[in-house]
Amino acid sequence: MPNDAWTRDRVVGAIRRWHDDRGVAPRKRDWNKPTFDSSGVPATPAADVVLELFGKWSEAVKAAGLEPEKQERSAKERRQQAELPDRSQREYLDDDLYYKEQDSQAPYYSPAGTYLAAAEIIAEMFRWTALTGSPPTEKDWLRDKQWPHPDIVVDLFGSWDDAMKDAGLDQFEPPPRGDADMEELRARLAGAERELQAERQSAERELRAARRSASRLEESERQARVDSERAQEIARAAREEAKRARADAAAAREGGQSLAAAASGESSGGGQTPSTELDSLTERLIEVEARAEHLAEENERLRRALGQVREAMGSPEEVEEEDGAPEVEPGGPASVHEAVEKAAGRVEHLVLLPDAFESAEDSPFRRPQMVLDALLKLDELARLYAEPGGIGESIGSVARQLGLDWIPDTTDWGGTRGRHYEVNWKGQKFRLGPHVRLGTGAGAGSTARIYGFFFDGDEEQGRTFVVGHVGRHLPDSTT
Repeated sequence: MPNDAWTRDRVVGAIRRWHDDRGVAPRKRDWNKPTFDSSGVPATPAADVVLELFGKWSEAVKAAGLEPEKQERSAKERRQQAELPDRSQREYLDDDLYYKEQDSQAPYYSPAGTYLAAAEIIAEMFRWTALTGSPPTEKDWLRDKQWPHPDIVVDLFGSWDDAMKDAGLDQFEPPPRGDADMEELRARLAGAERELQAERQSAERELRAARRSASRLEESERQARVDSERAQEIARAAREEAKRARADAAAAREGGQSLAAAASGESSGGGQTPSTELDSLTERLIEVEARAEHLAEENERLRRALGQVREAMGSPEEVEEEDGAPEVEPGGPASVHEAVEKAAGRVEHLVLLPDAFESAEDSPFRRPQMVLDALLKLDELARLYAEPGGIGESIGSVARQLGLDWIPDTTDWGGTRGRHYEVNWKGQKFRLGPHVRLGTGAGAGSTARIYGFFFDGDEEQGRTFVVGHVGRHLPDSTT
């Protein structure tokens, strides 16, 4: 029966017959050659035929509904458990390393028990690779008896793949053939040059894109700086106009009473009365102050936008104008952290969380006395909030009366920014919202924030204001 007459079903049948006759499943070395019965009919296929049909010997045995015969532990496993010496020492096998059939023309190596087995097999793997141009496979050595039997390799190394790894042949790349013609070598060189050129072009494209992005960011920074300076000029002009309006209104009030009687006795000709002029000046003052407040808010937004551009360009958060030592008042705190510590020793109603101390330690704000003063004013706000009857008017109004630049709540809680506003206290999670603005200018060296939340009280703590962050501006949609 030729090799191609063997099918998977026929091989499975042969394996089962072998098992029925002997009580064990066949091994590769058992079927090294095909066998025939007394009438010349093939009884078993050659092992390489089984490997071609099933890929692995164990898969063929499993297809027959049997368990592959468990071999004794390999020399590799025994070495790992310190039951055998290292490969640099002698290792002996209970069987010949090579085929020893009498009719074989293979060279006869030294008998069993005298081989540095693992080292010899690795040397043979390299010899095969040098002769053929590629590492050996199990099928290669199963078919050619002048090479070690694959079962011996598996016994020593645990598996064929492990043997290839130990030999360093698992990453083998064949060198150019010695007989390769010039055209093939030129083609390989051209392919390598094309790959190098493609990588170079990709790097150049990325560099150009990075330069364009940097140019756009520089232009955005320049425009933001111009807008910020323009807003500052407009705000200064509005403040001057408001100051003049206040002076005019004050002068009108002083002269209003003395002129009232005379104005009442005069005819109602075409002139404005002092009362009308005073009302006009008051309206003008309100309008100018509202405009100044709007411009101040716009200026703050532009400063934040400028800071955002600098951050995107990798510039430091503080601008050069902010460099310098903190503005320390005699006897005052030298840092924001020291200001919080001093406040902790003086406040009676305000609660300062550990998060407030940690954030204060990171703040470069150069006017720590402002932080201490604001915390003491917040202590007074907390005292009023704790009164049984409450404050009696809006918290924002009272805060501004105390001299605090009060912001009722932040407007951005979504996305990754929301986690910056969360603090833990009394086993619960609270959200920071109301905050006080400190300082003017751009950067954390010129401005600071104090964030907190109002607590309605429980069995242990009465109504109060809790401070959870002191220092840098927490991120929102403008930062």
